Amino acid sequence: MKAPRWTLVSANSSLVATTVLMVLCCSVYRVRSLPCNRASVDSSGVQLAKVVCFITASSEHYDYESLRTGMCSHVVLIDLMGVGKDGCLELLQASSRSLNRFTRMKRRFRDVGDQARFIVSIGGVAQKSSHFSKALKTPESRQALSDELISFNIKHDLDGIDIAWFYPAQFGGAESDRTTLVVFLRDLNLRTRACGISLSLTVGVDPKDIELSYDVPRINEVVDFVNLLTGDYHNPTVPTHISPLYGQGPRDRLNINYSVMSYIEAGLNPRKIVILNSCYAYLYVSKINKNDTACPAKLRTVMRLSFLSAREIIIRESFQTSWDDMRHVPYGAVTNGITKKWITYNDVESVRRKADYVLHYQLGGMGLFSVDEDDYGGRAGCGRYPMLRTIV
Repeated sequence: MKAPRWTLVSANSSLVATTVLMVLCCSVYRVRSLPCNRASVDSSGVQLAKVVCFITASSEHYDYESLRTGMCSHVVLIDLMGVGKDGCLELLQASSRSLNRFTRMKRRFRDVGDQARFIVSIGGVAQKSSHFSKALKTPESRQALSDELISFNIKHDLDGIDIAWFYPAQFGGAESDRTTLVVFLRDLNLRTRACGISLSLTVGVDPKDIELSYDVPRINEVVDFVNLLTGDYHNPTVPTHISPLYGQGPRDRLNINYSVMSYIEAGLNPRKIVILNSCYAYLYVSKINKNDTACPAKLRTVMRLSFLSAREIIIRESFQTSWDDMRHVPYGAVTNGITKKWITYNDVESVRRKADYVLHYQLGGMGLFSVDEDDYGGRAGCGRYPMLRTIV
């Protein structure tokens, strides 16, 4: 049996099926389309859009068997590996269970002819930038880390390496990090090409990071694609949208459109840009102080929620949901006594608009960060993987 065939759908594609879903669900499109496989072009020479599926290694309860074949062109395991204080590669997870399930998933995909590339990511948002600085400081240390990464890929029969260094030359890193990253990627690129595996980079989306951390023109020459982590727009101190498509005005830099255009202007090939949709939400809880006109509400806590958890709390606590027409994202709010809650999240409609944006500007593709935070069990009545299926 061959795997189902899926890819990003253009705005003028015919609709095969539309399902009316429960509250907060939008229509999910199911289409007949080109296969997602190792080849970057189809028989007519048209480059296919990537669908990059991130899986969090620390998600113990995620059902790897629930992810259907034919949905993802690339599957990336994150939060598994990092760089230790000594500059050597280390496993961030004490158990190898997630890696075993990841490799079993690859075999399951191959058994039905699905050629999705299985990639392991090194680093992540919890990785200290200074550890990368130390690991890549000398030619010998860079060679050692490169050897470890290539050996790990070969040992576990994987298809690629993703570097998730947040952020070179910042947060304790060295000034030379911006150049060091390029030198390391160039050397690693030679090794990955020789071994037939891919090399990608996951980056921040604040335009200032381009100036401080990323030498974009040189990076463009040595990586296969670049993942833009759109969750970086979230501000933990002030209620702000997690991944708005557009800003409030020309001076608003913290939105996907501004980031994409900034990377393109800096020298990144649009066909190498993959927009990672945030499959999680942030809940802001504030205390109302009616006697303080200068600060009527004081932020108490900020909670990170999965897509499913966000949906459940919105329904359970009767949030008033709204749509931001300028930013093209939903949000919700509720006030109970002196407690005010505000939630920022993505839904099926906001994801669809981002996918339309990717197609309009002929970008490299779109991804989900991460599929284990999607409703993979179909508990909300929208079917399994509503976010991922919308991207596909």
